[in-house]
Amino acid sequence: MKHLILGLALLGTACVYSTELENDDMAKEEAAGVGGWSASGKLINFNRMKGIKVQAKIAEPGMFTIQFGVTRPPIVSGATDVVRPTADITWAVAGNTTNRRISVVDGLSFSGVGSYPQVKMYDGSIPGQSGVTGLVYSGSILVAPGTRPSQNQPPSLDPVTYINNALAEAVYDGAIVLNPTDFSRFLVPPKSGAISVFVTVSDIDNAGSAPITEADFVIEQRGATTLLSKYSTIDQYVPLAAGCTSVAVINRSAALTEVVSLRWGIDG
Repeated sequence: MKHLILGLALLGTACVYSTELENDDMAKEEAAGVGGWSASGKLINFNRMKGIKVQAKIAEPGMFTIQFGVTRPPIVSGATDVVRPTADITWAVAGNTTNRRISVVDGLSFSGVGSYPQVKMYDGSIPGQSGVTGLVYSGSILVAPGTRPSQNQPPSLDPVTYINNALAEAVYDGAIVLNPTDFSRFLVPPKSGAISVFVTVSDIDNAGSAPITEADFVIEQRGATTLLSKYSTIDQYVPLAAGCTSVAVINRSAALTEVVSLRWGIDG
């Protein structure tokens, strides 16, 4: 009987703490009640050191859902007021872990299985991306038993860099311009749980020209040395082929300038 009571107590205990990422200045923590965990704090764009962390430990592995809240700063300078809340999630069972990385929007939910979920939220902006620096905004994380409701699209992750036509790494800032016959390549982000890719292609400033068609571009999924898949499907998630390490978008037109945007679909 003593063992049974102890087991039930372990399963019902809630533990919360939030920390500043890589920093001793801790974000304030709040208990979420029995069976759940939560934390809230401040984020600063272009400052990955400032963040919020929840670490939960339970007796038995189970299905858990993480929910995120984000309160963006007031817009005071138009399109330059850009924030990029991002979350790193680690699921652990018996000392083994899997990782996910997602772009966070207010109200986003994310599910996974583990006995030791860890969640870190921070602003993922990097130098070279648009936005005035030092914008302060609020975030919150809630973790509780249960499964994410069925959705038409997966959680996603926005790229931060890509390989340009000159084979050099460049900063990705929401979209890129491909001149006629140019290409760009996006590396599948490691430790993110990326399982699909969503690509949008449109033309730009091509007055008097015919509308863009599937013949004007091609998307290639590649392994280290092998072409795995080639298609012209846009504006929907396409599963990544097994072994895919990069996705290339190629402008096959000799006349059209194209605008390309891409995001990864994340398992969860």
